[in-house]
Amino acid sequence: MTRAWKRRSEVDLQAAAKAVIAGVSYRDAEKMTGIPCSTVRKYIVDRGLVRASVPRRGPKGIDRATLTQALEAVAGGASHRAAAKAAGIGVIHGREPRAGPAFGDGL
Repeated sequence: MTRAWKRRSEVDLQAAAKAVIAGVSYRDAEKMTGIPCSTVRKYIVDRGLVRASVPRRGPKGIDRATLTQALEAVAGGASHRAAAKAAGIGVIHGREPRAGPAFGDGL
């Protein structure tokens, strides 16, 4: 059995590519134009176009001030759980927040 490829118009591909370059995700461009996200991605990669960064889905990271507050509490002798609770963050998967070179500990 052979696969029949559906021909896409250049205008539709350009519209989808323009949306993706402006920052729309490939999936959202597919919903807007009806062109599969894999086709849009291939179109952009083949032409060497540069895409604006798109925020990842899912939970956001902890901001630097909150993390610094928790790390200072740990440095002051608080337990990791108490420091995380005081800063309003959780201890995820049993892993504790750690200080690193970005927080003045050096290597």
